[in-house]
Amino acid sequence: MPFEHTSEALRDAAQEVLEFMFFIASEEAPAPPQWNDETIRAQVEFQGLWAGRCAVEMPEAFARTMAGNFTGILDADQVEVDIMIETLCEFANMICGSTITRMGCPGIVTLSPPHLIEEWPRPKRDVHAAERWLDADEGGVHIRFEAEARV
Repeated sequence: MPFEHTSEALRDAAQEVLEFMFFIASEEAPAPPQWNDETIRAQVEFQGLWAGRCAVEMPEAFARTMAGNFTGILDADQVEVDIMIETLCEFANMICGSTITRMGCPGIVTLSPPHLIEEWPRPKRDVHAAERWLDADEGGVHIRFEAEARV
C-alpha cells in the first residue's frame, strides 16, 4: 500500500522544512494546540499518478515569524502581509512536495500554485489522509495531507 507511512512522512517533512528553511525547531503536539491568535491557511493541490492536496494552518503571528526567519527580517512585526502570505503558501508547497517525495510516488506529480483558503478543508471521502499538529516556541502549525492513487 503506497500510503501506509503518510502520517510519518508528513510529520518528518514538516519538521525538516521548519528547521532547515525557517530555523524553527518543532515537536509533535499530543493534541491540537489552543491558539489565541487569528489563523491563516494555505493549500496546494497535486495531480498525476497520485492526486490530492496539502493544507497548512497556523496563527498569523507564527506565519510572520516564519516569514521573518526566511527573509532575514529580525522583527516579525515588520514583515509585510504579502511577504507573510507568500511564505505561508510556499511552506505548504514545500511540505507537500517533501511528503510526496518521502512516500516514493512512482511517477510524476504536478503541484498547483499554492493559495490561501478561508476555511480548513473538510476531509474528502475515499482518499488516504494524515493530519498532524506541531508545536514550537514561537507557535505551531496544523497540517493535513490527502492523496489517492490514480493508477
